[in-house]
Amino acid sequence: MIDRGDMGAVWSWLAPLGIGVLVLAILLWVMKIYFGELIKRSAVRPKSTGFTRLQITRYRKSITTEFRRHRAGFADDTIADITKVYVPLQSEQHGERTDLYQNIRNELRSVVVGPAGAGKSMLLKNAMLTWAREPTRKVPVLVELHRCNSSAAELIDLVSDAIGRCLPNRRRRADRDRALAAKSLVTGRLSLLFDGLDEVGRDDHDRVVRALHDFAERYRDCQMIVTCRDVVYQGQLDTRFGHKVSVAKFDDAAILQFLGNSTDIDSTAAAELFQALHKNPALMGLARSPLLLSMIVYLHAKVFSRARRTLPTSRSAFYEQAITHLLRRDADLNRSGQIEAFDVAEKLAVLQRAALSMQESTGGDDAARRTITDGRLRALTQEMLAELNLAPEQIKPLLTEIVDRSQLLFPLDRRRSQYQFRHTTLQEYLTAVELADDPQRLLDRYAADPLAWRETVKLWCGSTSRDCTELVRTIFAAAGAHHKILALECLSEARRIDSEFADEIIATFHAELALPGPDREAIVTAFGAVAADRRPRGYQVLELLKDTALKAESPAKALAMQALSASGRIEAAEALAKLAKRDRVARTSLRDMGELALPVLTARAAEGRRWAVDDLRVIGTPAAAKALAGLLWSGDAPVAKRAAWCLADLIRNPDVEQVLRDTRSTGSQPTLEWVWKPFATDKDDPLVLIAGRIAHLVNTTGQKDIPPEMTVIDSRIGIPLAILWCDHDFKEAEPDPAARKSISKALNQVWPKRWSTGELGSDIASAFANAAAHPSDAALRLQSLVFTAAELNPVLERLLGMLRWPVRAMVITTVVSERFHDNAVRPITRQADWLTIRTRRRDTGRLWLSLRLAWGTFGAGLAVLGLLRAVLTLDGSLAFGPGWLSIGLFAGIGLVLAIAGANFLSPVSEFWFGTAIITGFVCTVVTVVFAVSTLIHWLSLPILIGLVALLAVCGLAAWTANRWDRRSNNVFRRCWEAETMPASGRTSILAG
Repeated sequence: MIDRGDMGAVWSWLAPLGIGVLVLAILLWVMKIYFGELIKRSAVRPKSTGFTRLQITRYRKSITTEFRRHRAGFADDTIADITKVYVPLQSEQHGERTDLYQNIRNELRSVVVGPAGAGKSMLLKNAMLTWAREPTRKVPVLVELHRCNSSAAELIDLVSDAIGRCLPNRRRRADRDRALAAKSLVTGRLSLLFDGLDEVGRDDHDRVVRALHDFAERYRDCQMIVTCRDVVYQGQLDTRFGHKVSVAKFDDAAILQFLGNSTDIDSTAAAELFQALHKNPALMGLARSPLLLSMIVYLHAKVFSRARRTLPTSRSAFYEQAITHLLRRDADLNRSGQIEAFDVAEKLAVLQRAALSMQESTGGDDAARRTITDGRLRALTQEMLAELNLAPEQIKPLLTEIVDRSQLLFPLDRRRSQYQFRHTTLQEYLTAVELADDPQRLLDRYAADPLAWRETVKLWCGSTSRDCTELVRTIFAAAGAHHKILALECLSEARRIDSEFADEIIATFHAELALPGPDREAIVTAFGAVAADRRPRGYQVLELLKDTALKAESPAKALAMQALSASGRIEAAEALAKLAKRDRVARTSLRDMGELALPVLTARAAEGRRWAVDDLRVIGTPAAAKALAGLLWSGDAPVAKRAAWCLADLIRNPDVEQVLRDTRSTGSQPTLEWVWKPFATDKDDPLVLIAGRIAHLVNTTGQKDIPPEMTVIDSRIGIPLAILWCDHDFKEAEPDPAARKSISKALNQVWPKRWSTGELGSDIASAFANAAAHPSDAALRLQSLVFTAAELNPVLERLLGMLRWPVRAMVITTVVSERFHDNAVRPITRQADWLTIRTRRRDTGRLWLSLRLAWGTFGAGLAVLGLLRAVLTLDGSLAFGPGWLSIGLFAGIGLVLAIAGANFLSPVSEFWFGTAIITGFVCTVVTVVFAVSTLIHWLSLPILIGLVALLAVCGLAAWTANRWDRRSNNVFRRCWEAETMPASGRTSILAG
């Protein structure tokens, strides 16, 4: 028998050895968990799809540098930051405005069309910058199609050049750029943004169109977007690019945002300019174009406000003053050292001749009509030297001054081989001025190509002092409705025209209003333009339209209302307001007038008209939001609730948010102020009260109180209310077998490679968590099935549908899916958790790992010590307690192992399963007792106290980490973080 001294010697080396082996085993287990998956992934890593991580990082930085800076309109000394001045666009289809970005984002092939200066190029630049901030898998490449002019380069060469320019490298090689482009194209890694199909010249146009067709066919997995002017695009790409998106003109809200973002004027001047535009329908029409609006802002800031002059009242007068200023702005702005060397008349003469030459370009090619080569421009100037009294050596400095100083004509490439006017109407106006004394030539050109010369004819009527009666009479007499409609449009521009003939035209088209036909929209627009004229004829037509609209039985009633709306005059808004109570067309026409309709709509809303509240939301300007805010405290509950829903949508606009913040309210009705507290700028932020009132009204609403056309809600209000509704409306879902089968089928479509847990709630949660980054038709179908099976409240279902997809998916994952668990338990939702969503998340991963290692090591050590003490007890060398206790311990362990093995082969009965649980618990207690007694026997008191203190510290750390996790991983925070998930941004057109 081994004596106690020998056993102590054995114990002295055996215990450390056992603990060391145990620690080594635990380390190996941890390495397997944390590095095993990494090794597996590296073994099956897919082949490179082109871009490396370093290249992506460099590409993003270069994009930010290359595309962020943008020359602000016509200001030659102002460089704007696109990320600060960009105004989101809208698309228009069949008269309805839609989300342009989602329309493009959901398609792999799109053609974006719109008038010159509509913001198409800025749209693509913004897409590049958005990707640089929040990159997705597909890498965007911006290709300027005008680079195809007079070049044999293929599209893949342009793509590789564009990539190379944004991958700065001293050792850059064209063959490497081309190889990278080719590999990325084949793997579908690129989003190709082809800008300016209309800028491709006549000689290269067909070749480029064929190349785009071939590209779309060859690289089917790449997203491709082509921009083109609407008058040029005639469906050339429809075979491969069937999705056409039309850019809508700026509405009032977009104009206000543009003015607010402008670096040329402050907020006070922006408000004054907006009001001045509303009183000037002719210029308001120009302001619907971003490029022309930038010109208006620049001239207002640099010329009109400084000289205390008002805005011109006609298009022609505006162009005249704008062009004159741009040709002599160094003198106008009192600049020293930059005074122009040539007279305004000399530069204007060259521009007029160039515009006429471009406009007269034959062949019906609008792209060719829009450009002029450097050689042709020099030749025209050469022909004019004698009449301008200039020498040949002055041609170059004259053209340089025109291009660099006025910016009316700009080069299309760095070689300055071709030029183009900033906006088509500038070219058309200069052409009209050049033909001021030659109306017959103008008529001949119009007869040969009516579409191309239509605007020039109207501008000629507005710019010449000649009597334009005969020219308009000739056009009016021509066969075809479009000729006659042009005659009506000329009345709004003409300076001199026979009054009786004008009345004849008006009478003819007034009768046409009552007749059906395809030209009704054009006639309405033309009548609106004539009525907008503040000269006597404009008032005459305005009264005629008002009388027609007021006649109850008139078949022309509806079109007269639309024409009144198109006039943009306050008198028209007042007339429509009288009819809006009983006529839906009148309401629509009134709403389309934008801010002009605000006083009338606000009054109608205060009277309890919910349609007026909806129309205020559609107008969507800060002033409209302020009017809605005044209704929140109304005694009329339905109107107040409708206004709350509308503001929950509009508050997404930062300008609206600021206006509401500046609105002081003294209402005492119930609120949910906790909803906005995470976003308060300070403790006295007045928006907390207003947003709290919005939240309360939305939370107590019925389905009839929701605006029918509303589809979006601000997540700062929508998320807490959706979770609150889910909590209050919680009940276990009990789908029938057919519904379960449908949901299971949809789950397989959303996530084909999923591993089913057998628990419907867990499967739903996993599927939506996986699909949160990008929506799909399958995910939306699954959502519909889940909502139906969960029997959600209709208001809650509508509210969830207004949240962005990542947020909606996370709400379903965290809250709605809980209804489908067996013995469903209501998820924990506390208002206090919402207040912490913007606090910094504490990373507890390393703390938990350390604690698990510590507890695992201690537990394993206790197990080893306990079992070793049991062996020594049986041996008698270090006995503790009766020997049968040790025998029973090993017998119990054996029994548990035997039952576990049998259960692995086939499930055991509940009796044996319960026996194993009880036996295992007893064995664990006995092992711990053996281990603790051993520690007490071999360790001194200070070491034991230190060990207990260490265990207490681990327990406190675990309690702290658990508390941090509860705060960081609560339902509110998970949904809020989904809102900021780097999915495709709202103003990005790029596919994922």
